[in-house]
Amino acid sequence: MKIGIFTDEVHPDFATGLGVMREHGIMYAELRSINGTNLMDLSADELDDVERLLANNGIQVSALGTPIFKCPLEGRERKIAADTFGAQEMTYEEHMALLPHCFALAERFGTRVVRCFSFWRDDDPEEVFPRVVERFGPALDLAAKHGFDLCMENEPTCYAGVGEESHRLIEAVGSPHLKAIWDPGNCLWAEEEPYPKHYAAIKPHLAHMHVKDARWVNGEIEACRVGKGETDYDGQFRALAKDGYDGVYTLEMHYQVAGAPPEAAAIESAKALREMLTVASA
Repeated sequence: MKIGIFTDEVHPDFATGLGVMREHGIMYAELRSINGTNLMDLSADELDDVERLLANNGIQVSALGTPIFKCPLEGRERKIAADTFGAQEMTYEEHMALLPHCFALAERFGTRVVRCFSFWRDDDPEEVFPRVVERFGPALDLAAKHGFDLCMENEPTCYAGVGEESHRLIEAVGSPHLKAIWDPGNCLWAEEEPYPKHYAAIKPHLAHMHVKDARWVNGEIEACRVGKGETDYDGQFRALAKDGYDGVYTLEMHYQVAGAPPEAAAIESAKALREMLTVASA
């Protein structure tokens, strides 16, 4: 059972967060922002520190949570407020120029999972769908040249927001170098039922897994501990075990325990996730 977490969801201080992870058996890290700075913007010295701290704690990197293609298509405005986790706002061309650096970091940190998105969503997804497909082509050519895949996360603020949209886009792109990161919680944020419908669509392309949960309260969605929300994680985890998923289950909680230290949500979430995975695999 491989349990991981976004390090910036454990503690705002990277070194402290890694210590918490080690103490509680969370041995896989997804790197996104480090001490408030997006991974893509770290200096050479800061990257050396990240590598040293990971090695000192015996923690492996499961994925790079890069912001690639969390940007608008040319000529389209960004109309949705969405978090970039410290990443700078950039154009498509600037994201393309950043890709070799992403692949170099993935090589350095020993992971094959380089996250990407599917561009900021706007009012007419159908109109721009062909352009989204076309824009992935050069990126995937570059990925193939460097010997990597791009793994696209379903994100409701982007064109591939749920499992069926991810499936449609990956099939239309038609490259073996584009795979899927499945985030059932993001599907719930999009007001869709993640499992079984959208999992069935994304399953053929699955490369990596994020775990968050939420519930709707008075018309508003609020994040909560995995297993306490409206995502059918009991069924989802049983299906993943049956289907032979052997990757990392990466926690991305998006909440804090009221009145408790920052790491409390990570500790309780990892405990709950481990218990649920044990039952699912029995």
